[in-house]
Amino acid sequence: SSGINAEWPLRPGEKGGHITNVASIAGLGPCPRMVDYGASKHAVVGFSRGLQYEHDCCGITNVKVTTIFPHLMNTGMFNNCTVKLNRMFPAIEPDHAASKIILAIEEEREEMMIPQNVEKYFIIQYIYGSKMFRRLAKIFGNFEYMKSFQNIREH
Repeated sequence: SSGINAEWPLRPGEKGGHITNVASIAGLGPCPRMVDYGASKHAVVGFSRGLQYEHDCCGITNVKVTTIFPHLMNTGMFNNCTVKLNRMFPAIEPDHAASKIILAIEEEREEMMIPQNVEKYFIIQYIYGSKMFRRLAKIFGNFEYMKSFQNIREH
């Protein structure tokens, strides 16, 4: 039994709740040199979407689930990485991401990409398939930006 099942359904007297999971756009499409990171974010996406299905199946309407898909965050982790189309996919400031997450919760959105224009990029993957998505990723520089990545954590 998972930890979420230990709290499911809500305890008596509770009116509702909101589960917010922060994944990454790497949870929607692969990124070279980040396979392990992407796989962990795919798990977050699967977990969140699974909870949404559970809600629909079990008639749970008082607990909402929101999944956040930020692009590169300006936290220092990706300082050495370069984005080919920086205007289109800029590094996200943490304060901006926080305000978008609050907005997504207030609007009870199931998913939110930050920046929102990233959605268009992933539509191609769903319509045209993985091969076309990889071609586009190469054009947009996704094959290159992790080449200069240096782990900032000390081992």
